[in-house]
Amino acid sequence: MTKNELAEKVAARTGLSAGEARQVVEAAIEVVSDELAAGGEVALGGFGKFSVSHRAARQGRNPSTGQTINIAASKAPRFSAASALKARLNPSSREATRGDPLPGEPDAALPGDPDEEF
Repeated sequence: MTKNELAEKVAARTGLSAGEARQVVEAAIEVVSDELAAGGEVALGGFGKFSVSHRAARQGRNPSTGQTINIAASKAPRFSAASALKARLNPSSREATRGDPLPGEPDAALPGDPDEEF
């Protein structure tokens, strides 16, 4: 999905004009970018968290010559998906840590359960 397609969907769901929705999407992207550039993070409940990952300086190799080169330290944007978003993307999987069924998922028979039918 492109930025324009996102703006069109926002316009359709909110009743904004296409131009207004484009401005809202653009402003949201700018706000997130500005916060990350300042070293902060942006947490959107139920969606995920945008943060800055710091990569240390290191040595690498030029693949064509094999020569050792120095790679400078850098910063990169990072996104961590919220568990609600992960559950929406994987509706048939269970939560890995507890094995509890997700909301709306029926309880599955456990292996060796005496009520299990073969």
